Amino acid sequence: MYYFIVNPKSRTGKGLEIWGQTHRCLRQEKIAFQCAFTKYRGHAKKLACQLSDILTTEDILAVIGGDGTINEVINGLKNPSNITLGYVPTGSGNDFARGVGIPTGTSAAIQLLLHPPRRQRIDLGCIQIDQKKRLFAVSCGLGFDAGICYEALTSPMKKVLNTLRLGKLTYAFIAIKQLFSFQSADMELKLDDSRQIALKNVYFTAVMNQPYEGGGFCFCPDARNGDRIFDVIAVANLPKWKVLLLFPTAYFGKHTHIRGIHIFRCRQIYIKSQRKYPVHTDGEFSGVHHKLAVSFIDAQLNVITP
Repeated sequence: MYYFIVNPKSRTGKGLEIWGQTHRCLRQEKIAFQCAFTKYRGHAKKLACQLSDILTTEDILAVIGGDGTINEVINGLKNPSNITLGYVPTGSGNDFARGVGIPTGTSAAIQLLLHPPRRQRIDLGCIQIDQKKRLFAVSCGLGFDAGICYEALTSPMKKVLNTLRLGKLTYAFIAIKQLFSFQSADMELKLDDSRQIALKNVYFTAVMNQPYEGGGFCFCPDARNGDRIFDVIAVANLPKWKVLLLFPTAYFGKHTHIRGIHIFRCRQIYIKSQRKYPVHTDGEFSGVHHKLAVSFIDAQLNVITP
């Protein structure tokens, strides 16, 4: 049985159209399914929590939406290790799909979902801030990158670019806009309870479970989502013009040699900033804070992949 959670408003209403295409394929192939549409922010989390009580290891939880919908779903699951997740991406950035190898083309993604060749087990990260926890599948971050994600959630530019099928450029345009007013701050990183690193004038620190965030920026090319290791990027002590040059090189993962780009690997990390910054999990705004702790949860999630 397929249980669908569909965000009909994803990609400026494209989600509903893609569900229609998926529905026709389900009917043609006589596949049993149930479907629920999200009606407000946070609804996918509630639906996933409810489905956790009835899903068996033989069922597939299918999501049609963007990275934000995926993030809500994983935060609603009670028993991720017993769930098989299928996904048809309809977001602007689609970093989750990119990271696990799911095609972003609708027809190919639907066929992969309905005829799964294999299941890949991926890690889920967890941030903890003031006793509150939130899971992520792609990445989390503190600083400039999170500020970009926050503005992208409500930016009218995103709707325009989505209409032109250029939604992934939203993050690049907002980054350029925000860069000139952004104020960097010193940060302290504590990795695996042992290594302590002090960095000056940090723009952002991102903890990556997969290589991509922000609509395809390959910040950590070597990140793997099933190795129980985070790849961490910190951008520090650079003039703003050089940060601007970082974006095109980072899109292709060719930035790691640039002085001021720091890459670390760890199983857990504690970040403390002298200044409060926005925090994101999978591009979703998670408040404004000056410190956070990041680790893995024990359970892994089964995802249908090529």
